[in-house]
Amino acid sequence: RRTTLRCEISGGERRRLLNGKSAPLADYLSILPVVAWTAESLEVVSGPPAARRRFLDQGVVSSRPAAIGVLSTYRRALEQKRAALARGLATEPWDDLLAQAAAELIELRAWYVGELSRAVEAVVERSGLPFADLVFDYRPSPSTGTEGAQQIADAIGRAAGDERQQRRPLVGPHRDELLLSWRGRGARRMVSAGERKALGLALTAARGALLEELGRRPVYLLDDADSELDDGNLRAVWRAFDGSAQVLASSNRPAVWRHLEVGFCWRIEGGLIRPREVSPSASDADL
Repeated sequence: RRTTLRCEISGGERRRLLNGKSAPLADYLSILPVVAWTAESLEVVSGPPAARRRFLDQGVVSSRPAAIGVLSTYRRALEQKRAALARGLATEPWDDLLAQAAAELIELRAWYVGELSRAVEAVVERSGLPFADLVFDYRPSPSTGTEGAQQIADAIGRAAGDERQQRRPLVGPHRDELLLSWRGRGARRMVSAGERKALGLALTAARGALLEELGRRPVYLLDDADSELDDGNLRAVWRAFDGSAQVLASSNRPAVWRHLEVGFCWRIEGGLIRPREVSPSASDADL
């Protein structure tokens, strides 16, 4: 069976087509999941909490595409509450909806953190990367958020006075945090640039491995895959993606591929893409 995906952007509007017909984002994502690594992905390890929340939500939605509805509901309710607080209006009409959506989102994030921890352990064992003692600590807002909507509603009620005074929502998954600890210390402060890169790519491989367990083999897009990695760590990272169906990786140092098992190699030069043969004896000039 052949499935065709198409995305059209015109006049600022985006249209997703599945076999020629408009399709919701959840259906689109369920057909061809993409797991991407870019320079911004470094923030998952060393950046602000928002980067880790975004990473969790991307993983949740890619694993369970229908979860995009929960995320959208929470975001809409949160924006409405923010607007009400900014104008000094009552927020009760939005608090119940916010608590219900928050409970669902927190449950999904907690589930995903548990699955991700297991997947990272398997990736580390397979690759030989030095992150066997990596610990994930998911801290929802409120701390009782995993106990259900009523606990979240009660926490929102207790924070109501402070929220009116500060004119911003103070309770909910928009304030969640995911802490990564390595060797007993916070990873964001103790890892080197190379370790941060290797750890981020290990997380990327683990995210894709979870999708493969669900029978949906993703396409990996790894931009500038080798920067800040020595030869040993690069080989280990490459082993993290062993068995993957499709991995597209880029580098500014073409010769880096000659020590790795790759299917195809291209060089981009002058706006043109040309195929290049990779062999163990090839030099940078040859490539």
